[in-house]
Amino acid sequence: MKRIYFIAAFVLLSFGLSAQRVYNDIAQWRSSVANNVRGFSGAKAFSKDSIGILMQDVSYFLTSSLSTAVYANEYSGINFDSTASNVTANSDAIQAFVNANPGRLIIFAGRYQVNKEIVLKKGQTVLIYGGSFTMEGNTAAGASAILKLDTLCAVEGIHRPVFRHQTASTKAYRGIRAANVYGITIRGVWCKEFGNEGILISGGGGGTNQMWSTTIDDVWCTDMVNNGFGGTRGNGNGISLKSAGEYVKIQNSICLNNDGSGVLNDGSANCDVIGGKLIRNDTAGIYIVGNVGNSDHFAVVGVQMNHQDAGLASFNVRVEDVDTGVNFTGCSIYGGAPFKVINSKGVSFNGCGLSGSGGGVYPHVSGSTVNVNGGHLIGVGQATVLSNFTGGGTLNFNNVLDAI
Repeated sequence: MKRIYFIAAFVLLSFGLSAQRVYNDIAQWRSSVANNVRGFSGAKAFSKDSIGILMQDVSYFLTSSLSTAVYANEYSGINFDSTASNVTANSDAIQAFVNANPGRLIIFAGRYQVNKEIVLKKGQTVLIYGGSFTMEGNTAAGASAILKLDTLCAVEGIHRPVFRHQTASTKAYRGIRAANVYGITIRGVWCKEFGNEGILISGGGGGTNQMWSTTIDDVWCTDMVNNGFGGTRGNGNGISLKSAGEYVKIQNSICLNNDGSGVLNDGSANCDVIGGKLIRNDTAGIYIVGNVGNSDHFAVVGVQMNHQDAGLASFNVRVEDVDTGVNFTGCSIYGGAPFKVINSKGVSFNGCGLSGSGGGVYPHVSGSTVNVNGGHLIGVGQATVLSNFTGGGTLNFNNVLDAI
């Protein structure tokens, strides 16, 4: 199977081409590459400004304007025309290359501006070396993300490539999404400044359409905004798991400064959040909602949740309508109100460092029993928490060290 590369002129230096030479048309590219790249076997244009160079076992995707494709950093990339009038053409060129080359693609750093959703095909892997993908203006009808993944697709970032929304007045959509598929991997990317969420994973439909074996690893989701998109719990979240998806693992990731929650689980089950940091999100660090089909039994392990303290509505942890349990184990939950649990069963905090209150706001427990097992309280003692927690539910402390 071919390996597929999106690569700019800088990389061709290793094949003896000059990075400063400007090629005015595709014919000049063909001639130069044929003379300098061993194994050259042909070329195909995917837009007026781009060309695919076909070799024995590698395909390169290049721009024809070397003078704008060369950067001072270690990695260079395609520098598509960034003017608004050419954004659609850029989107179409990328999609055409994806469609023509199933398998492995490598995208070197550059500024890729799009206004259509780029859709990967089943089994494709994309490695992105730095740079950025920017959603410009309003997207075409039906588009809801920069990148949509199919079954067994993987997106892996090197040097933290950025997915972001450019236009402040129309911020919406997402960086990356996948729906009703399985075997997804998203690793090493940074999604920022979207109006729904940075990453959306949604399931439903039963069978293998429930996001099984999906991993989100070492991603950053920051600065999502609440501009009224996406419903009551769908605004400005870092990572969202929705609609009865199952067996999703989020690990070693950072969700920071989002208007909504760091992680929102709205109707998904058998999911894990392991490691990472959920910090300064206005609604919650993690917000777990059941009552949507097979929609709970969730584990949160070794996660740091700090300073979800935008006001009385903010809690580090929110759990609602869960009937088969959520376990928080070895988490550090400091700063801001500690937790709010409503109409749920089997919620426990095991071996956690837990603030007793934040900004004068104590835990809220209603229609639920919450057990705090082991670990320690920060700031205030158990007696104070038990005298001040709200909601009328049951809160138990078992072998917990008092205010340290």
